[in-house]
Amino acid sequence: MDIIENEETDKDTVEENVLEELFPKKYDLMTETEVSLKKTYINKLSGTKTLKYSIILPDNTIEVYELNNSSLSRVCVMSGHEKTVTETVFNPNDDNLLFSTSEDGLVKMWDTRAGGSCVLDYKDEEEKIIRPYECMDVSYNGRVLCTGSQLVEDDAYLVFWDQRVPKPLGGYWNSHTDDVTQVKFHKEKVEILATGSVDGLVNVFNIMEQTEEEALTHTLNAECAVDKLAWLGDAAVACLTQAHQLQLWSTASARRALHCDREHIARSIKRSRADDCYLVDSFTSVGGRPVLLAGSYGGDGSTLRALAVAGDRLLPYADFPRNRQLVRCCYHDRARDLLVTAGESGIVSVWRGVPDHSGVDEADDADLRDHVDVDASGDSDDSGDGDGSEDEGGSEDGDDSEDGDGSDDGDGSDDGDKSDDGDKSDDTDKSDNSDKSDDSDKSKVSDKPADSVTHEESSERHDLDKADSNKQEALGKAEVSNKAEDSDKMDSSDESFESSETEGGEVQDEVSGKLTGALARLQARRHRPY
Repeated sequence: MDIIENEETDKDTVEENVLEELFPKKYDLMTETEVSLKKTYINKLSGTKTLKYSIILPDNTIEVYELNNSSLSRVCVMSGHEKTVTETVFNPNDDNLLFSTSEDGLVKMWDTRAGGSCVLDYKDEEEKIIRPYECMDVSYNGRVLCTGSQLVEDDAYLVFWDQRVPKPLGGYWNSHTDDVTQVKFHKEKVEILATGSVDGLVNVFNIMEQTEEEALTHTLNAECAVDKLAWLGDAAVACLTQAHQLQLWSTASARRALHCDREHIARSIKRSRADDCYLVDSFTSVGGRPVLLAGSYGGDGSTLRALAVAGDRLLPYADFPRNRQLVRCCYHDRARDLLVTAGESGIVSVWRGVPDHSGVDEADDADLRDHVDVDASGDSDDSGDGDGSEDEGGSEDGDDSEDGDGSDDGDGSDDGDKSDDGDKSDDTDKSDNSDKSDDSDKSKVSDKPADSVTHEESSERHDLDKADSNKQEALGKAEVSNKAEDSDKMDSSDESFESSETEGGEVQDEVSGKLTGALARLQARRHRPY
């Protein structure tokens, strides 16, 4: 007998006019382009603050586009990897240079000014073993690259490179037990790195430490394979899992501040079937609020909506009714409030945020303090543990019938599994960390206090529209000040990482010198490939 599924088709849970009211933030479709006459697939996107964007195509080619006068134009096409290209990242200090990594075990640097020519191959000539790389990132000063590999002979590698030298500096291989899926440098601290893996762990390293064991400051147990990581603020990491969960972690206290499962997110974006809900990525709004971009496979796959994190709740944030595809990746330019999306139909879309006066774009200081950048002392951890105990709608998520009003939609408490956060209490117990080399201790985390100093986010901004809001002007002034400090800190010459005697450069060069020294010692002491 045939089994007939009688499941309801995914659909909106409220009327179209109600959707428009519930999602207050508006994004206008500025421009879009189809990268091929044939239907193609884009699942990785990288961008710069000077409006350049790179995409990876299924034939292992990389294309770079530039936004000019409200239109996207293709700058160059690059090819050279023999296997699947897994990541591209621009050099933060020179957006003409693009790094790529691949399952062929190579890292390449491309110059987009020279027609997309490869100017440097990064590889270990002494090693015969091929490490298929799944991900990569570049430190905010453009000096250090990190790649994460698939599992190779029972080891998953984090490999570090000086961006000017083709031979690796060193690496770690004891901290993850399965494919490394994400590596993300802190946006303002060259030595801080977060990594995620199929093993369900999010690790935070201070790579200036002498050994891998000492460098591992926190191990955060996501309890599910990690899909995406993003730094939100100075001491907060957003984790998207392969089970379509959103988790926010404080790296200051090593506590999970929020956990929302697929059902909760589906209800929050006003869709009826959780199984059709998917997550794209997270970013920080113009006003500093964490935002989750999510969609639905249902219907024609065009549903794309954003949710804002408010304490332990998810609030309707933005709807994208003109979206035409399943979106797989995005890049958000916070200074201009531009959101670039790409996906399964091979369309690159640029959305421009309309200045918002509803207040949903603005982060509440208490929200960020209690639920994101939790104080290192952990005193506010109970309030910020995401269990929804203080949310008026937090008794149970079975409030679907009330979703239409959007007032208590993101009650964060839907995760009845928040009780498992109690298990995270052992995450702050670093007394066992001396046994970190033992894989069984992966769930233990250091008490070592993380740097919880917050900084204003710095962004180089070129005015896209002279009539931007006062908020954008204020943001621009802050950026000019911070950018001046950053330019003083960075040594832009092609000399080594040794300390510079120039005034204003000592802090940054000291960091670079110590970092290189620490990684060099790792290489010298290696008893495996690194």
